This record gives sequence, structure tokens and C-alpha cells, in this order.
Amino acid sequence: MKKTKRVLIVAGEFPPFKTIGRIRSLKLSKYLSSFGWEPIVLTVNETASGPYDPATLLEIPKGVPIYRAYFFEPERKAIQVFKKISGIGRVSERSSSGVSTHRGKEFEGEEKSMKALLIHAKKSLDRFIARNILIPDDLLLWSIHAALLGKRICREHHVDLIFSTAPPFTDLLVGRLIKGLTRLPWVADYRDLWTGDVLRDWVPGWRRKVEVALERRILSRADAVIAVSQPKVASLQERLPDVPQERFYCITNGYDLDEYEGDLQTGV
Repeated sequence: MKKTKRVLIVAGEFPPFKTIGRIRSLKLSKYLSSFGWEPIVLTVNETASGPYDPATLLEIPKGVPIYRAYFFEPERKAIQVFKKISGIGRVSERSSSGVSTHRGKEFEGEEKSMKALLIHAKKSLDRFIARNILIPDDLLLWSIHAALLGKRICREHHVDLIFSTAPPFTDLLVGRLIKGLTRLPWVADYRDLWTGDVLRDWVPGWRRKVEVALERRILSRADAVIAVSQPKVASLQERLPDVPQERFYCITNGYDLDEYEGDLQTGV
């Protein structure tokens, strides 16, 4: 009887986060077992910021081990400290402790001004950090925790292959780090291109040069590179000269017949 192999899927976008990027990872974790591969998923912790929808947890196939590495968010911590120092959210406490209605309104006005200042400061800080510090994306601070946890998963589950899907492009960095720690083969999967994509036209010129160099360095150790269309494969072959041409593959997106079973039976 053929031995089942194990693959570690590195996917920053995964339930409970409701993003379109979660679909490919979900379907891989659902169907890989049919091809002799046991999937194990490495993703972010459920308390991380994002488009959260707990209902999506029901999409995860039963029996698939899910590991969640801690995502450190210094901005969230800083906001919590600021709120504590500034006293935002304490108006009701002050009013209930005997403060006059007039003074209570003053406190409410102060709190609204403070909240407006906080929102403005947060937006400005977000823009600065996103453009100048978090390269390639806002999951950068997740990478070290994820790589160390990934190493442990590979050891404990006797993993045979690392598979990271992007975006977020930090997933590629994590896959490369785990490969370096374990010496296991690593497959990089592109749903969207990292560099040279119109979706990233907002990236400043200086940063674009940094990311091109970073992508080439990270992907130079990939054992295979996948993209969802042939034009994307051609673009990657041009941008990643250190990866042998025969290591590039095209695996398109598809659809899950199980999700349309009822419609097919009724002829809809």
C-alpha cells in the first residue's frame, strides 16, 4: 500500500478571514487527500485583524490539522495603550460617579475629539507603514513566528513538502524560511503576481526595486513555481531567471462541483 505523503500549506488567507484568496487553499486542503497527500495548514491566529467571519470556519474540511501562528500587531497594541492613557471610553464611568450632566457633555465632546484624532493618526500611520516598512505586505511581522511553528509542524508530522500560496506574499517568505530550516522541497503558488502586477501600481519606485530583488532572492530556492494562468507563468519565467524553466507550472483556478450539486440536479 502506497504511503500517504504530507504537505504543509502556508496560507495567510484562510478562515475565519473572509477573503477570496482563501478559496484556493480551502479546496486544496479538501481534495489533496484524493491524490495521496495529507494536507496540514499553517495560517494566522484567529484574533488577527482582518475581514473576519466566523461562519467561514464551517468551510474547513473535517480532519485537516490547522495551526495558527501568532501575528504580532504593534499598531493595535499602541492604540490600546493610547486609549488607556487618554481615558477614551470612560465617559459613562465618570457620569455614573456623580459628574454633572454639563460636565458629562464636556467629557463626551473631549472623547469625540480624541477619537477623531486617533482615527486620523491611525490612517496616516497605516499609509506610512504600508508604503515604507511592511515589505512585502502587512503580514511581515507574522513570518518569524510562522516559520518557527512551521519547522515544528514539519518535524512532528513528518512533512514531505512545503506549499505556500500568495498573496499575501509573506507566505512565500515563510515557505522559503521553512525550507531553509528543514531542507524540504518547497512549492511557491502565485494566485496574483508579486512584482509587475497592475494591482501593485501603488508601490513607490524605490520599493519596487527592493521587491524585485527580494522576490528573486526568495524564489531562487523554490523547487517549483505555480501560477494560475500561462501569461503569469511567462511573466514569472522572465522575472525569476535563477529558477530553471522546467520548474514552472500552470494550474488554473477551477470550481467545485460539490457546491453546484443541487443546481445541477434541478437543471438550474
